[in-house]
Amino acid sequence: MGVEGASGPDEQARASKTGRPSRQKSEELTARILDVATGMFAAQGYAGTSMEKIAAACGAGKDTVYRRFPSKEALFRGVIERIRARALRSLEMTVPPVGAPLERLKVAGHWFLTAHLEPQQIAMKRITLSEAAMFRQSLADGAGSDPTVRCLIELIETAQTSGDLAKGEAAFIADQLIYSLTVKPITYAMLGSAAFASTEARDAYFEQAWELFMRGAGKRAD
Repeated sequence: MGVEGASGPDEQARASKTGRPSRQKSEELTARILDVATGMFAAQGYAGTSMEKIAAACGAGKDTVYRRFPSKEALFRGVIERIRARALRSLEMTVPPVGAPLERLKVAGHWFLTAHLEPQQIAMKRITLSEAAMFRQSLADGAGSDPTVRCLIELIETAQTSGDLAKGEAAFIADQLIYSLTVKPITYAMLGSAAFASTEARDAYFEQAWELFMRGAGKRAD
């Protein structure tokens, strides 16, 4: 008995007869559209990218792209969602699944600094800020809609439970940690500066920011 929704030979045969792509082919095409769109948005900006250009570059008909993403805004949001999903997987692979809570939090903090300085991340931040009116809801939601931030909040709560961090609203503490680690480096990168391009520069900045964070959020003596 076959599993409902499986993409097996029978489904592929039916798809071939009807002219529809199989589920696997459809998913591959969606991934290719997102790949091309990500590269174009990063290189040409939001205004310089069109659905027609994306369709031509990925070898798909314009109608095919619109069936998956009804507008350029929807496609851009799809790009951002995939970047966030991939970032979450990267964070989960970077932070040890077990260990001292504070050390796990520190590893996550270092990941935030490094990941947010990746060229693709910087390019997407430029677009989001330049098109602030269009993406105002995303900006209003802030970090709360980012799964990597939710992961950081959980790590902070664990460190609070273990007594390594002072009590307080974990979401607020997460925001302050992210701001202290990333705002200056991201601003420099968006302005074209290479001040934080080297591993040494990022590590030195991270240690200073982490020390300052711990002075404010670390466990206080009774």
